[in-house]
Amino acid sequence: FSYCAKDLGLVLLAEIDEAEIFKPIAQLKNQIIVISIIISSIFVGIAFYVSRTISRPITKLRNAVDRISKGDYNYKVDIKSSDEIGHLGHQFDEMRKSVLETNRNLNMLVKERTKELTDMTNALDATAIVMVTNRDGRITKINQKFIEISKFTEKELIGKNPCIVKSGYHRTEFFEKMWKTISHGEIFEGEIKNKAKDGTYYWVKTTIVPFLDENRQPKQYIAIQNDITDLKNIEYALQEALKRDKESAEIIKRHVEELKRTNIELRRKDKLKDEFLSMTSHELKTPLTPIIGWCGALKTPRILGDLAPQQRAAVETIESNAVKLEKMISDMLDAQKLDLNEMKFTIGEVQVDLLFNKIKKDFEPLLKEKDIQFIIRAETADIRLESDEARILQVISALLYNSIDFVPKTGGRIEVTAESRDNNIIFCIKDNGPGIPKDKQEFLFKKFYQVDTSLTRKHGGTGLGLAISKGIVTRLGGTIWVETEEGKGSNFYFSLPRKY
Repeated sequence: FSYCAKDLGLVLLAEIDEAEIFKPIAQLKNQIIVISIIISSIFVGIAFYVSRTISRPITKLRNAVDRISKGDYNYKVDIKSSDEIGHLGHQFDEMRKSVLETNRNLNMLVKERTKELTDMTNALDATAIVMVTNRDGRITKINQKFIEISKFTEKELIGKNPCIVKSGYHRTEFFEKMWKTISHGEIFEGEIKNKAKDGTYYWVKTTIVPFLDENRQPKQYIAIQNDITDLKNIEYALQEALKRDKESAEIIKRHVEELKRTNIELRRKDKLKDEFLSMTSHELKTPLTPIIGWCGALKTPRILGDLAPQQRAAVETIESNAVKLEKMISDMLDAQKLDLNEMKFTIGEVQVDLLFNKIKKDFEPLLKEKDIQFIIRAETADIRLESDEARILQVISALLYNSIDFVPKTGGRIEVTAESRDNNIIFCIKDNGPGIPKDKQEFLFKKFYQVDTSLTRKHGGTGLGLAISKGIVTRLGGTIWVETEEGKGSNFYFSLPRKY
């Protein structure tokens, strides 16, 4: 080391050991090297840590993505770290599970829909004639029924135009309209006559449905057909028959018109008959009143004195026959009124006990005279209903007269009962007569019907009593029926509502 001071005329020289000078530098160099080694080690450790905590999970995640993207939804994402990457791996695994479950559900749904479609296709193949064509109208698929009806083989049909079965029956305009309809994406329906390979003709009711692509343009067509050949043959035969029998149809039409006129005339005559019957019945009934009255007077000693036995028997014969005739005429009038809907009804409160007392008073002497056991009772006390007492009495009387006429001469038994059931009152007239054959029961309530219509029949009457009874019960809102068996007597029932 040297230093020169010119002003002083001095020069300063100094010597320093080189090792002493560079010693601090060497120490600094060594320190730097040590620090560099330590820092490098730290970086290597950090790199190793990063590799284990970041790179490896990312690699696992990437591998999982590759596996799952190839369809391996069962591959599990195994990242155990608790940082963001671990959280991401956990979320990705949950997404994998969700996709796996969704995929399974979709597969099941696809299987179900495929089965349904297969079943529908099988059902369609089994019941209909099916043909599928491409957008150009070339046949791409046909079912067995198409082969059977057309007589062509599948090989002869595939790739061909449906014109292969064209019969020539339809005009060109028909097919042009059909093609215009389906090519615009609309459904065509119509009846087409085709020609089979063997030259026979057949008719099909056809529905052509276009299948559209994503641009709403037809990509293929499916034709579903049903064989209606038999129907068209019948239709043709009917048309021919109509042509042949046009003249006969005109004759039938004239006959129908004549029948209509005859029917109108018959109705007019029927009305006149009803009016005549009504008038005649009334006129016949009018003189019977004094006849019956005078018969009663003649039997009274105060009028003509005591009658001889023969005279009294004659008067009683006149009286009984007049009463029978009066009843017959009354029945005819009542039947006529029911037909014309002119029968009058008086609705009021009916006490069944009082009604039965009247019936007992009216019929007991007659039944004692004929030695017939008579029982009349109400199953329930104090039965009341809103109806027409006189008409109920008329129905029960008619049924009683009917039973009196048919019970045996010795050991005869008639029972009249009434009971309340729900909102109805059920009346029953039971006898131990011969019963009614099953084949005749359905006609019992018809006008003028007699079970025994022979010339030697034992029982008289007009056959109107049951018909009138049914008419009255029906007008009162009830029903009437019979339960009987041949040889075991008869039970006649009629029910009336508690409230009219």
